[in-house]
Amino acid sequence: MGNNKIIPLRSGVMWVVVSVVTVVVAVATYVTWVATRVDRLHARALAARTALYAQSERRANAAAQLGERENFTEALTAALAVRDADPDERAEAENRLTRALRLAVDKFPAETLAEVAEASRRLALARQLHSDLVRDALAVRQRPLVRMLGLTRRHPAPEFFDIDDPTLEP
Repeated sequence: MGNNKIIPLRSGVMWVVVSVVTVVVAVATYVTWVATRVDRLHARALAARTALYAQSERRANAAAQLGERENFTEALTAALAVRDADPDERAEAENRLTRALRLAVDKFPAETLAEVAEASRRLALARQLHSDLVRDALAVRQRPLVRMLGLTRRHPAPEFFDIDDPTLEP
């Protein structure tokens, strides 16, 4: 038949090969899991910012309606400023609206402010959720493996939306 000889592998060599393959698969699985987590956290932070802006718009609309209905120009002006604000200026506009609405708490009965108060509670909840997700995304960005492999290069760093507590208490 020919000079083809099959060289038997020693069992020690086989164990080394199996061990190396197992380690490579485990490391690849872990890196894939971390990359997926980074992507998921950034997507959730972006979705939370979108929801936060939606709640901000809802509160601004409710405040504008209150301003028109009750002839309360401070709330109307601040609400229009929130609706027209750029993303960089939005937090300051929200703070002005919160200050105007706190004045309204002293001027008007609670039933007049019900819609604005509900929108303010929803905004506070959306802000808390957004802050939690931003904190988590920023924490995962600081992990050594994430930084070493550049897993965040596709995502801009999320930013906190720092405003005064928007809840209204009569």
